This record gives sequence, structure tokens and C-alpha cells, in this order.
Amino acid sequence: MTRRGATALAALLAAGILPSAAHGQSVRGVVSRADADSPVTGAFVEVLGSSGNRVVAGLTDEGGRYRLDSGPGVTLVITYVGFSEFRTTLAPNAPDQVTFIDVALEPSPIALEGISVVTEDRCGTDLLDYEIVGRAWTEATRVLASADWANEAGTFRYDVELFERRLDREARKVEAEGRRVVPAAGRHPFRSPDPEQLARDGYVREANGRRTYYAPDVDVLLSDSFLDTHCFGIIRGDEDHPNQLGLTFRPLDGRSRPDIAGTFWLDLATSELRTVDFRYEGLGRDIETSRLGGTVEFDRVEGGGWVVSSWTIRTPAIGLQPVAGTTRRREVLIGVHEDGGQLRRVRHFGRTVDVASELGRVRGRIVEEESFRPLGGAVARLTGTSMEAIADANGLFEFRDVRPGVYELAIDHADVYTADGGAFSVSVESTEATNLPSLPIQVATLWSNAIRSCVVFGEDLEDRHTALTGTVVDDVTGTALPRVSVAASWLDVNRIDATGFEGRRIFTETETDGAGGFTLCNVPTRTEVTLFATALGVEGEPVRVRMEEGEVGTARVSVPLQTGVALTGEVRDATTGQAIESVRIVVGRVSVLSDEEGRFHIESIAPGRQGFEVGHIAYGLNTDTIDIAASGSTHVDVLLAPEAVELDPIEVSVVSAAEAEARRSGTRVDFLDATQLEELSLGARDVADVLLHANVPGLWVYRASWAVHPSNPNQTRLGICVQYMRTNATNDCQLPEVYLDGLRLVDPQFTLLDIQPLALRRVEFLSRVAAQARYPDARYGVLLLFTR
Repeated sequence: MTRRGATALAALLAAGILPSAAHGQSVRGVVSRADADSPVTGAFVEVLGSSGNRVVAGLTDEGGRYRLDSGPGVTLVITYVGFSEFRTTLAPNAPDQVTFIDVALEPSPIALEGISVVTEDRCGTDLLDYEIVGRAWTEATRVLASADWANEAGTFRYDVELFERRLDREARKVEAEGRRVVPAAGRHPFRSPDPEQLARDGYVREANGRRTYYAPDVDVLLSDSFLDTHCFGIIRGDEDHPNQLGLTFRPLDGRSRPDIAGTFWLDLATSELRTVDFRYEGLGRDIETSRLGGTVEFDRVEGGGWVVSSWTIRTPAIGLQPVAGTTRRREVLIGVHEDGGQLRRVRHFGRTVDVASELGRVRGRIVEEESFRPLGGAVARLTGTSMEAIADANGLFEFRDVRPGVYELAIDHADVYTADGGAFSVSVESTEATNLPSLPIQVATLWSNAIRSCVVFGEDLEDRHTALTGTVVDDVTGTALPRVSVAASWLDVNRIDATGFEGRRIFTETETDGAGGFTLCNVPTRTEVTLFATALGVEGEPVRVRMEEGEVGTARVSVPLQTGVALTGEVRDATTGQAIESVRIVVGRVSVLSDEEGRFHIESIAPGRQGFEVGHIAYGLNTDTIDIAASGSTHVDVLLAPEAVELDPIEVSVVSAAEAEARRSGTRVDFLDATQLEELSLGARDVADVLLHANVPGLWVYRASWAVHPSNPNQTRLGICVQYMRTNATNDCQLPEVYLDGLRLVDPQFTLLDIQPLALRRVEFLSRVAAQARYPDARYGVLLLFTR
């Protein structure tokens, strides 16, 4: 069989009797519809040689016109989806002679009356409707051939948005997503290996412990090897594919290599190929594989034929799980990786055409709970992505180009009570607009939380009184202090005149919650209130607050706790009792790794109850709280039980020129490589979360409010402070210079939060001394970021 020759599925194509080769000549003409007498734009015109090979090809323009220099061609073939093929023999003519052939194509829709399921005979089923299979394959290959020609001609330029997502094991919830737009010239950026190689070795290969999954491109789908190794059938469209015809394919019985099965979906009205869905089969793994596979979508470019407009590939994230009563571990599916791309624009013949179809849209309205007051200016974020939207004065926001999936929607606002989380689930099913929800999104604010808390306390707010909320933190580390005393006082004046005043000082007291927050009820408005906190016998500096009617007061109270409190411990396997090395221990802002004997030591942390996080790739992530003694040291023994973990593949790192130069400096360079970044990116919202949990000596990271412009210190924005090898003990942020792929970032305290963790390949930290040779003006060191 030849690629476009007489295959089993293309046997119905009329084959003309080919004469001897003609001399070079030019063929011109106009292609129109026989039923409407209108031009056909984008019809595929090709001239074949004596052996059936393509000599030259092209597409008709907006007027249905074509012109081909046929060379030694002997047959002219014109095809258009949904119409009968035109084929004629070219008479031999002089090289400079022009042959004019106008063609009127006849509509030829696919009829489906009485069709259920049919398959080719070599797969052991009936051939009653074999003609329908052949017709469907013919229509599909017309789209594929046009896209293949555009690829081979190399005349298109593409703007492609590539994306990468991490989904849960159900392939529904989006845990992380990264996107980037890249230009591509000539061949389409979505390409597969050689079709013969895929047929021989399979669509999944393993080397050096890493599995690579392949998807079929146009070249593969048109190849003889694909036809030779698959069975075909016909199905009617389902609820996900209404008014469509499905041409199914599956591997031949007895195939021992990993392969693909799936469906070509054709539009019933136009016979146009819309999508190819596929799934992986024969993986030889005891995991659920129905969600693994992908989709290839096709679209017609105005005046330019067909292209692959988008593609998606879903591959497994595999973990190991202990088998009870044995020392063995079995593979389990712990998540799904999704990679793909979508064309944004195609340029050809001086024209730019937008081809990207609109993805999902998410709309909503953010209001304060109870009062339903719109929260204008609130920032809505789809966590794990770079998508943000600011609500207008009515609390309305909208996201565009959202890929299908389940997202977590987070709401940020100066008035939002963050201890309540403020996260909502969002399900985007298709390109339809998703209104979230039909009722407004009610968010707990400082005011509503204060009112609710005071009601719980049995204290309804009195007239001209309000609530005062805030947080108590350690003055040195900034760590929130739970279960500490907070007191407030104010002067209650009964009389004030020229002779003096008469009144008394009122005191009230409460205790911070587990997150270090507090609420005081019935605090008077238009009166100066003095706050102070006490922790472990240490009293902080007083903070003075004044509230107006109708507002909730907020305050941040600091306590200068003593330093030098140490935490030591050992980490062991709960089953074997063996020490576990490289366990990440996080207490407050401090992160360390256990040594080869499972021991860890943290020199100076704040006393009191602290969050305690223990994580390891083979034991998962465990969180708890721990009480740190006020003096001396605290020791803790940690027992961990193994659980399912992801097996990271071995990756080859491509080093940029900027990174290579950085590595040749000869000075100390602390860094995070791709494996570490992959681990740290799990559940991370942004780069701040990644750096916050990085075990880099001398690195200190925290979120803070920064003035948007030095001339207006009252206008602030949430940013990130990154400090490396601090040079003194001031409380000012010693922010290093930050370079992204060799380019210096402006306002890194803000721009760092816009970088997706999954986009990073390597992060390097240079102290002031290490950086001085190449960055002499870097007063506080340099942070180097390298993307994938």
C-alpha cells in the first residue's frame, strides 16, 4: 500500500488510468459549487505524477481560483470536504502552454440511515456497511491532507499558546497551570515521531526510568502504518458530540506494544473532521487508564485550508503504595499531567487570521455576607494559575479563556477576613459562560466576622460601639502568636470643661486564637483605644487605634519574645524504625532537612504553640502543632508511615548562556534545581510559597505590604520580601536584585508574584560577596531565575 494509494479503506476512490508523463505545463481554473454557482475557497488542488506521487499542490483563493505549475504531472485531483472528488487526466502540452480547467463540485453528504456499528473484516466483524467506513475515512483524510500540505509547504507562521496543567487523579480538579505564547514558523509545532517507528515501538516508551507518551499528528494519521495496525468502525454521535459521525479506530488484536484507540468525529452537515479523540491501550500497568489520552482539534483557516488548531495530551502521575503484609509496593494513579497547545493566530500570504476558539468564561459577583454589600476592588484568583480579575464597583468580575476543569476560586480584599479562607469551587465544563454562582458569592469580611464573633460571645454591639480585630505577632520573626493575652483600654469621659474632666479608664481583655487573631467587642468609636499584648511574661509596645462609626478597627500588635529557643528531634519510619534522611521540617518561617540519622536541629524559634509541618517524597505531607518551651530546648520524635508518592522522571537539563556564565563564577551559589522546584511547587500559589519552603541557608522570605510608589506611602499592595544572607539586623527588607533569564526585573517585590512556579527550571541565590564580580551594584545580593 502507498500512503494515498489503494488502501483497504480508500478502495472506493475512483482511480483514473494514468498515461505516460506529461511535459511541464501550467494548470489554471476556478472551482465552484454545482448546486449554488458560488466559488469554493480552500479546495485542495494537487497534481499527481505517473506513480501517484504528488508533484505540486495548493488551495483555491477567495474567488475559487487556482494556478499550479504541474511539471511532469499527469493527473489533476480536486477535493473539498463534503463534495465529490474531481479527477482528470492532463494531456501532454508544451512547457509554456497553459491549460484551463474549471470545475463544479457536486455535494456528497454522508448518509447514515440504518447505520449502527461496522468494522473492517480483518477485525472479525461484518462488512455490510463498509462503504460508509470508506466514505468517512475519505472525508477525514481530505482535512488531514490539507493540513499536511500546509505543514510541508511551510508557508504559515503560528502564534501558539502552550500550556501545562497538573490535575487530580480524576483528571478534573486543576491543581496547577502554566501558560506561555511562542511563535513558530514553517512546520506546525505539534509533531510526532516517525509513523513507522511508532507502529514498531509503540506510543509509550521507557528509557532511564522515564516514560514518554506520544500523540498522533497529521503525518501519523495519514500513514500506511497507522492503517495497517488499526481496525475501523462507525458510531453515531453521543451527548458530547451531537450531530456528528464517529469513525472509530482501535489496535489490531494481538498488538503487544502500547498503542492508541479512539474516534475521528465528523460534522454530519458538512462532513468536516472536527476532532480526533484517543486513549492509550496496552500500557501493561495496573492503573486506571480511561482518563489518559488526548484530543487533536482541526479548524479551517480563512482562505488557507485546514490546520491543527489545538491538542491535548494527558499522561499519568504514578505513585507507589505499600501492599499490606508484604514488602512490595504497587503502582497507583495519584494525578494526571496535561500538556497541550492552541493556535492563537496564523499568518500567511500577508494576512493574519485569528483561529483560537474561545474557551470557558467565569463570571461572578462578590459581596459581603449578611449585608450583601458589593466588594468593589476585590481580587478574584483561580488558584494554581496566573488568572486574576478585579471586581468592579458592583462586585462583578469575569475570567476569559478558562480551560475546562474544576478550579479553586480565592478572594482577596483588604476587608476580607483571611482566617476563614475565602476559597470557592469553580467548575468549567465547556466554552459556555459559567456564572458563579447564581446567587452572589458571599465573603466573610472583618466587619461580618467581627459581628458574628461578638454574637457568639453573647455581646451585641451597642450604639456608637464597634469591634476591634487584629493579629499578635513576634516582633523579630513576624510569626503569629496563638493563645496569648490581648488587652485594650480607653478613657470613658463623663464631663469635660475648663476645670478639667471627669471619667474613668475602661479595660477589656481576650486571647488570640490558633492563628494568632483576636476580636474585641463593644469598643467605642471616635475614641483612642490602646492595645497591648503579653506572651510568656513579655509585654509588647502599645498600639493606639481610633475607629469611626460603621467601621471595624484592625491592628497588628508585636511582642519582642526572647530568642535562642531550640527545637531538636528525630524522624523514623513507623514500621521499620529506621532513620529517614532528607525529611523537610517546617516550623514557622524556618525550614530544615533531617540528616542521615534522621536528626534535625532548629536553633532559634519563637516559644509557644507553632505550626509543625513534616514532608518527604515517600511519606507525604503531615501537619500538626507543637508547643515550644519558653526556655532551654524542646525535643520531638516523629514517626512517619509510607504512602503513595510520585515517581519523578530523569530529565536532561539544557543550560542557557546566562546560567552557564553564572555557574563559572567560582563562588558559592545556593540553588534549587528542577526536581526541587517540582516538589516545592505542589500546592504553591506563587513563587513566594516556593521560596518560603525552600531549605536554603540564609534565605528569609515573607509577604508584606509595600508602597506602590515612594511618593504615596499610604497606597500599598501585597508583595514579597526575599532576603539572602542579611547584612544587618534591621527590620527593613533587604531585597536583592532579581534577574529572569538574564533580564533584570523592575519592582521584584511585586513581579515575583506573577511568575508561575511550574515555569521555573532553576533558581540561584548569590550573596553580595558572591555577586560583586558580575553585579557590583547588587547591594543585597542577586536572585537568578531560569525558566523552562
